[in-house]
Amino acid sequence: MTENFVSLIDPAAGRIVHVGSGIGSMYTRKQSEDDIKGIWNNPNLTWEQLDAKLQDQIPKIDNMGAYGISKAAVGIYATISTTKYPNLWISSITPGYVDTAITAGFGGDKVTPEQGTVSIRKCLFEELKGNGYIYGSFKLSYDN
Repeated sequence: MTENFVSLIDPAAGRIVHVGSGIGSMYTRKQSEDDIKGIWNNPNLTWEQLDAKLQDQIPKIDNMGAYGISKAAVGIYATISTTKYPNLWISSITPGYVDTAITAGFGGDKVTPEQGTVSIRKCLFEELKGNGYIYGSFKLSYDN
C-alpha cells in the first residue's frame, strides 16, 4: 500500500501510519536470535532481507504464527521505510485489543474503538519523538 500511495503524500511534511498489533512483539519475543530476533534488531535491515526472512519462515509456522510474524514485519517495515522516504514521518501503531465485530465473543479486557485510535491520532497529528517508532495505545492516555 505504501508504495502505491506514497506519491500522493506531501513529500515535505507527510505522514504514514502502519497498523500493527502487539501480537507482533509477542511473537518475536518467543523466537530465537537465528530465526527472527536477529534480523528484527538490525537497524540496517533492507526490504530484500526482510522479504527473504519472511519467505523462509512463513512455511514453517502455523496460522497464529503467520499473523504474529506479519504484524512484527509491519513494525520493521516502518523503520525500513524511513530510510527510503527520509522526509516523511513514518510510524507503526498497535491499537490494543479493540472491541469490534472481529473480537466479539472473545474474552479479555477490550478497549473501545475510540480508545484504539489514540496511537493513530498521535502519529497523524502530534509531535513525534522520532521516525520509524512503534506507538501503542496502551502506553498513551485515552483522555487525549
